[in-house]
Amino acid sequence: MTDATDNPIWAPYEAFYIESMLSLTEAAMASATWMKELLLKLAGGPVRVDDQAALNHLQNIVHQAGALSRYFWPSDKAHEPRGLYLRNVLMVTDNGPLKSRAVRNQMEHFDENLDEYLKSPVVGHIVPSYFGPKPPEDGVPQHFFRAYYLETGEFEILGKRIKLEPLVVEIMRIHNLLVECEESGCRLPPVK
Repeated sequence: MTDATDNPIWAPYEAFYIESMLSLTEAAMASATWMKELLLKLAGGPVRVDDQAALNHLQNIVHQAGALSRYFWPSDKAHEPRGLYLRNVLMVTDNGPLKSRAVRNQMEHFDENLDEYLKSPVVGHIVPSYFGPKPPEDGVPQHFFRAYYLETGEFEILGKRIKLEPLVVEIMRIHNLLVECEESGCRLPPVK
């Protein structure tokens, strides 16, 4: 735990970190709001779904979560003091969904992951995009490029599944804290 004298971010510069992280949380929240409205419509009965738009919004949430994660767990050790400080003041834990390297790496290294995914021959049902209930397994392998399963709330991309609700809840929590910071003179909360 750092104390207030160990703040690696000069107080006048806190505004830059707040605004930078807010741009990510706002983008994720816009997509989460779009998805919430769609899911509410679906709960009311059959609705035509633009699968590509829905999957784009879901992928955006994951992408923004990965970008936000880098503020708290930077890849370069030289920036670890800043990451630790931001985790402390914004109460981001190592057990939270933002720390997941699977989420971060899936988006950060998507091009490489795609190369690796396609390195071996893909046989079976190949589904570029899917939005709906999890299809039943019929003995033939299923490969989803991008998919969202309504009953589990999981977004799948290149065979990796990501639970979205915990990500959205944490992004929303951080977003609300950052809005408070912005409204109180662009200052981060004190270290607890």
